[in-house]
Formats: sequence, C-alpha cells, structure tokens
Amino acid sequence: MRFNFTISQKLNTINKYLYTIRTSEIAQSITAIIYACNLCLLMTLVAGCDHTNKQAESNTTSSKSRISKDSIKFASKIKSLIQYPLEVQHTSQFEFESDTMFVIIKGEKLLITPKGKLYHHNKKLFFDLKIKSNDFIEDLYIYPINNDLVCFYSIADGDNGISEAKRIAPLQKKIIWATNIYAFNMSRPVIFGDNAYLSTIGFIGKLNINTGGYEWKFENLYQQGKYNDFDEPIFLDNGNILFLSENLIKKSYDSILVDDKRGKILRKN
Repeated sequence: MRFNFTISQKLNTINKYLYTIRTSEIAQSITAIIYACNLCLLMTLVAGCDHTNKQAESNTTSSKSRISKDSIKFASKIKSLIQYPLEVQHTSQFEFESDTMFVIIKGEKLLITPKGKLYHHNKKLFFDLKIKSNDFIEDLYIYPINNDLVCFYSIADGDNGISEAKRIAPLQKKIIWATNIYAFNMSRPVIFGDNAYLSTIGFIGKLNINTGGYEWKFENLYQQGKYNDFDEPIFLDNGNILFLSENLIKKSYDSILVDDKRGKILRKN
C-alpha cells in the first residue's frame, strides 16, 4: 500500500510528462523551472535537521533564501545538460510473445523478450543480452551512444532480484562491458556527461558509461525502511548531489548528500 502523493511526487510526475515532449523549447524551459521548484521544496524538507539552536535556525533560513535565488538559474543550465535513457514499454498481447517490451531507436522499433533478446520488428535477432536462464527482465532503460547501446536493467528469478548495466555493440554482436548495479528497485538512470547516476534499494553510484567502471558507489545503505528507493538526484550549484528517498513508514524523506568530485558522503539523514 502506498500513501497519497506528496507535492514532490506530483512535481516528479510532471517532470516525467514534460520529458516526453522535451524537444519543445517551451517544455524545456518549464521543465527547468519545475526542477528548480522541486529543488527548493526538497531542500526545505531536509534542510536544518542538524541545527538545534536559534542561531542555527537563522543560518538555515538564510541558506534557504540563497538556494531559492540561485537555484533557478543553475537548474535551467543543469537541466539542459542532463539526459535520460529510453524506457521500454510493453507490447500488446497480439504483437509478439507475452510480456515482450519494445523501444524505438533511430526510428526502428525493437522488440525485447523477458530473456533479454532484442529483435527487429520482422523478428530477426538484433542482439542477445545473455540473461541467465532462470532470470527475466523487469525494468529496462536503453541509452544510445553512436552505434552502441548502454542497457540498464533489473532482473529477477521470482525470489531475488538484481540490476545490471551493459554496453553493447549490436553491429559487432559483442558486449563491450558489463557491470553489476547491486540490487532491485532501480530508478531511471540520469546521464550527465560521460556518467550515469544510478540508484537501487540501498545503493547509489556514479558509473562511467565509456569504461563501465564506477567513479564512486555506496552500498548496503538500506536500514529499517530507509533508502528503499530513490528519486532523481538533485545537482546542487556547489558541486554536491542530493539523493532523496521517501520513507513510507515515517511519511517523510531521508536524504544522502554526496560530494560528487571527491566521491564522499557528506551527510546522511
């Protein structure tokens, strides 16, 4: 059972809708503003939790004001640089075999089976992700890079689940690299430059999509309902990144603040 949507969740839903029409300059501008509003709102939710005296409260108020003034301009800039992989959708029951997914890349519709086999629409094999025999794909995101594809996916065998990433070269029929993404509950990856920011239950990380290696990662974060799944990371103008996770037990948000350059956790709430 899930609780009613919070304001943040509603903003996130609008963000996802605007993403589908992001080619419009108007939509991009609105998205940037919503991103900034989301930033201000969520920073307000987590700011000041370490302060206990009146002077600290005064500093927190000043900090919030500074964030509100600076974040919109920064958010507009950062939002234009962020990219997202394509999220696959499910086919109709008459189009291919059951539970099959599809994605459109460069105008071509590719069909994907739960076992990770990608087919052209004429049912000719395009690529095989080589999923283990007992596993099936639950979620899949695909990010095209020239002639390659970076695939982020969650797989399960009915009892356990993990997530993985693979960069594939379909023309050469080879896997360039493969990387584990720790666990299930994978959020949609966020691509910024040559890196993908990833999260699952109890995990956040920054993956270089050229090498398949992590710039930094933090595992085993889950604890009694905390850090079960994460929202889209928020890039702050001081070089830090804020990861927020809704705590359905406490009906609040838990947060992790990361120094992106040094790969160090600055604060966990």
